[in-house]
Amino acid sequence: MSKYSDAVKNARKEYIKLSLKQKQELEQIYAKLAADLSEEILKWPESRTRTHLQQMHQIVNQYSKELYFDLKEHTTKYINEAAEIQTNVQLSFVDMLKLEPTIDTALRRSITTISSKTVKQLIAGEYYKDDKTLSKRLWKITKNNRRNIDTVIKVNVARGCNARTLAGELEKYINPKNRIIGKSFAAGIDSHKISYQAQRLARTSITHVMSEVQIQNAIVNPFNKGLRWNLSPNHSARMHGKTDECDDREGK
Repeated sequence: MSKYSDAVKNARKEYIKLSLKQKQELEQIYAKLAADLSEEILKWPESRTRTHLQQMHQIVNQYSKELYFDLKEHTTKYINEAAEIQTNVQLSFVDMLKLEPTIDTALRRSITTISSKTVKQLIAGEYYKDDKTLSKRLWKITKNNRRNIDTVIKVNVARGCNARTLAGELEKYINPKNRIIGKSFAAGIDSHKISYQAQRLARTSITHVMSEVQIQNAIVNPFNKGLRWNLSPNHSARMHGKTDECDDREGK
């Protein structure tokens, strides 16, 4: 089983690399949004009118739509890459079996088909109890982002900020690389949080698809007796003494 164990370990390393790459790319998406909106703000005349605010609202709406499509493309890409990592682990198990060619081909086809089906189910929302599709989840995130950006703009305009100050505050708020909380944010607006929901959705999506590809393939694989759940070494520390469903599954 050493070859399969090595494949599992390598898959874990690949998952970590994928997760870091995913995070960096998401940060770049939001950083670009911050730069683009700041550039639009700097075009404003110093004597702003209601018309300018309406125009800015339209611009924010447009950038929010672009953000939605960027997030959708990004998340879907990483879901597929995560599924591929886990699929290769399952195929390495087939390599180890050294089956008769006809059976080998059938099992490999089954693994790739199930992996593809699992990705489609996750994107379509069939994996989750609330049945919300990936598109609906991302649209909710970008809708909240748009509302908060609008709030930051309106609050700062009402306080008489000039275009450069407003652009700076917007940059602080949207760009996840910034860790400085602006002084002109509305109550309840947290500069650390605008990309948080997108980051969490992206991270959990690749985790879920890797787990589900493994589970669904184990169910149909005639050479598999079952799966055993093992807690990670840092589980207890992460839970701070509390328990969850992972503890219930430990060793089963």
